[in-house]
Amino acid sequence: LEGRGRVLTSEWQALMDQNNRLIHERRQAEEEQARVEDHVQELRRVVQRKIEEDRRVEQSLKELDRHLDMQARELAMKYRSDHDIIVRQFTELRGTIRRTIKPPRSHSTAATTFGSASHRTL
Repeated sequence: LEGRGRVLTSEWQALMDQNNRLIHERRQAEEEQARVEDHVQELRRVVQRKIEEDRRVEQSLKELDRHLDMQARELAMKYRSDHDIIVRQFTELRGTIRRTIKPPRSHSTAATTFGSASHRTL
């Protein structure tokens, strides 16, 4: 009986040691899980901030795109206006140059000049 008591005591002690080890491992696992959950929560907050930041950047880029589009339209209108003015000014300048080089002749002057030119060739 005494031997049996020692065996049971030894088995009981082994089971208690195993139980204590399992309790310790469970606590470590719970602590690790808590750390992991904290880390996951922090990562979620970081991801949420990045998503919000991306939305702000996207909105800013859309506003920039609208602004650039508006500027492009304004510049196109100004270019057309400036182009029309430049074409008109060059047309006027060409006309002035032509009138300076070849003054307009009246019909009588042209006929006289033509007549005198015909007489010279004869």
